[in-house]
Amino acid sequence: MSVFEILLLLAATAVLLLSVVAGNVRGVLWIIAVMLDAVLSDAYGKTGLPYPEVIMAALDFTVCIAIWLGAANKWELWLFSLMQFSMLVSILDLAAGIVVPDWIDRETYLLVLEIINYAVLFLIGGVSSFAISGRIGGAAFRPWHRLFSADYFVRGSLRKDKP
Repeated sequence: MSVFEILLLLAATAVLLLSVVAGNVRGVLWIIAVMLDAVLSDAYGKTGLPYPEVIMAALDFTVCIAIWLGAANKWELWLFSLMQFSMLVSILDLAAGIVVPDWIDRETYLLVLEIINYAVLFLIGGVSSFAISGRIGGAAFRPWHRLFSADYFVRGSLRKDKP
């Protein structure tokens, strides 16, 4: 494992613990799913087999389908959009590698995927932080409550029959 992968797993562990403290069970599940996606993608990429982008896109697609079927909060649709973007990046890199080899540098491709993974962690960590903030009075996040209420992030339901 490289230093970048270790840092991503450490950040994921920190956000996972934050989500556990916040009681954000859905966030915990999505962190596990996204990090499992990243670890399996990286493991396949290290084997040296051809077209690792296909496996990365397929795993991202699997996570997207899981989010689409299981999303119950508005923030999960943002997570869905991030995973769709990750899948798009893999597909574009695959197409560029077939049509114009070496047009997109491998490091650039992996950097974009890392940024997306950190954005996912930032989103889930932010939702968990808003949940904790709402529980303790929210003094630290009070300026943000004017723009977005904690209910919008944490309990914003996608279904009409849910409160």
